[in-house]
Amino acid sequence: MKLLGARSVAARMRRVLDALFYVSVAAGAVVVASLMIGPVGGLVNLSWEPTAHFEFSPPTQLLAAGADAAGATMEEASGTLKVSSGGWGSSVIGFLFCVAMLGLAAFVLQNLRMLFASLEKESPFAPSNAGRIRRVGVAVIVAEMIRATFFYVESARVARAYSGAGIEFHSALDLQVGAILAGIILLVIAEAFRLGAGMKEEQDLTV
Repeated sequence: MKLLGARSVAARMRRVLDALFYVSVAAGAVVVASLMIGPVGGLVNLSWEPTAHFEFSPPTQLLAAGADAAGATMEEASGTLKVSSGGWGSSVIGFLFCVAMLGLAAFVLQNLRMLFASLEKESPFAPSNAGRIRRVGVAVIVAEMIRATFFYVESARVARAYSGAGIEFHSALDLQVGAILAGIILLVIAEAFRLGAGMKEEQDLTV
């Protein structure tokens, strides 16, 4: 099985990425147009369920039915409050989040399809490939930061909106370390490709 060149794995992957890119662009256009039209005439209903964490503070004294359970307290009890999204501000933030993520997805797919197109031509160390991999790595990191920020803002909104006796609501930044590491690894690979492209260029000039 050939990995590079015509009729290879790279060629098949390039065709798959081409299809995914055009589908993502078309789907993104439909989603954006629908969200701009509004929920009445739109095809897509923008809704999600933001959450906020809560815990009992101070520890809650329990009512005991028997003498053996007297003096029992419930400590470190916590849970998650889930609500339906709503409000103009929340809708605007959700709209911007969808547009940003769709744009980044199309950006990543565009760079990947160009990368695999060069692999199909058996040119893995083309000078432009390092830049493509670097852009994908940066996009992965930016996408994760946008996602984490969006859900943190929504979680903080929920935490501020609700209150209860003896219940403390709070939000937390859910940053996926794996996604950040994946982006950093891609940046390192991009630097390796840049050095490889330079060495290949020097070898070609020497020959």
